[in-house]
Amino acid sequence: MLHFHRRLDENGRPTTTFGHFWNDAVAVWFIRLTRQELAVQDIGFQPVGRWSEPIAVGAAADPGLVAAMLAATDTVHVSNARTVPLTTARAPQPPVILCGDADHAITPAAGVGARDAIEDAAALYTALVSRGAPAAAMAERRHQILAERAQAARMFRTTT
Repeated sequence: MLHFHRRLDENGRPTTTFGHFWNDAVAVWFIRLTRQELAVQDIGFQPVGRWSEPIAVGAAADPGLVAAMLAATDTVHVSNARTVPLTTARAPQPPVILCGDADHAITPAAGVGARDAIEDAAALYTALVSRGAPAAAMAERRHQILAERAQAARMFRTTT
């Protein structure tokens, strides 16, 4: 079972995302908290107590579940993640064409990163075997990704 819950700001951008996965053998969870970049000493494995309050606030949609997960957790792994703004990114151009997370990284919270990477690779493959332009293929993929993100933002803005 896999669940995601996110909160959006007034512009439709995620401020927090909480996700959890469980089956008969394991339960794992993550949370994305939008905040300033953390110092190097504040990333990596940290005692859960230091992060309990921000996690509880960020995942307030299901406080009982979050409390149970926090109670069963000793340490959390903290990292700086980023969303690459494609709207201002440099256009793809030879001799190096980036794809997947190298071109348009997003946090796992969005749940589409692997799919985007596979679709990028397929677009580049098609361009290469048909003697098309790989840069044009990635430019089109960026256009598709931005359109999907805009559609998702509109959808979530109307439901929150």
